[in-house]
Amino acid sequence: MASSEEFIPFTCVTLYSLLERASPNFFYDLHLLHKKEYSPDTISLLEQTIAKFDNCRLRLINVEAENNSFCYVNGHISSETYIRLLIPKIMRNYTDVIYLDSDLIICHDVADLIAHPASEDILLSGVVDLDVIGQYYGPELSMRYYLNSKLELKYPSHYLQAGVLVFHIPTLRAEIGEEGLIHAASKCCLRYFDQDILNYMCNQKVQLLDLRWNVVNDCDGYRIANIIAHTPKHLYAAYLNSRNSPWIVHFSGYRKPWNTAEIDMGSYFWTVAERAGLSGMIAKIDKRQAGDSLEKRILNKLLPYQSVSRELVKTIFFGVKYHKG
Repeated sequence: MASSEEFIPFTCVTLYSLLERASPNFFYDLHLLHKKEYSPDTISLLEQTIAKFDNCRLRLINVEAENNSFCYVNGHISSETYIRLLIPKIMRNYTDVIYLDSDLIICHDVADLIAHPASEDILLSGVVDLDVIGQYYGPELSMRYYLNSKLELKYPSHYLQAGVLVFHIPTLRAEIGEEGLIHAASKCCLRYFDQDILNYMCNQKVQLLDLRWNVVNDCDGYRIANIIAHTPKHLYAAYLNSRNSPWIVHFSGYRKPWNTAEIDMGSYFWTVAERAGLSGMIAKIDKRQAGDSLEKRILNKLLPYQSVSRELVKTIFFGVKYHKG
């Protein structure tokens, strides 16, 4: 996992959900990667979160020395998003490393993610990104152009969502090198940042996991009907079924349970937060969100979502802005 100090209360909920589902037959070696030192209060909160679980260890790994400030960022994405690209180097002594985002609720023992060894040529295991695939097969011409012509993916339908991944370290280091991912990032300017890097570098050697391992919620009440519904029928049916018994719930997107009332699948988060003794603290956190800028509101008016005119403009923009180096 990786987390800034500001995100720690929510990271603690994810940690608690993971350990609640952990098997007593295994020991869980947990690493939390960060770029800035945590305050004593933050360290205390992390210690309190895991205190009742005796089959785990939490290590705080400061990666500030691993300079990734040269990677492409924009106004709301910082260089911290690239931390997971350092895993082949930082975790060089491990065979399989499970990476988890910090906006998840774990509903199943994550040890099962590595219960069955991957083939020797597999670099990454993960769940397909139904947002991206839905845009690819739907009316968004720009996404088809982007995956085919910019990322040049041989298997666009194997594009992975990077919130839940298994890094197969020996194979990654042998094929790409311990700094291969972050080196590629330093040369690229891509739409989905480190997630695109991982897919560009590993697309032909990934193992697809059951969709239940990364069930994205219906962000803004828009994602399912307008994006995921455009995925191939077997994927759409599998996604709807996965919502009934998710192994991991993922609040991907800008709407989160702690800043949005009545969010889809939000009860998963608040139920765990209550058991972890964190719901009171989180409820007091400032929930204000910045709305769309005036420029974006004007753009949305002139170029409605999924309109032909918008897709043409986006395709031209993607062609000019994004590159792999």
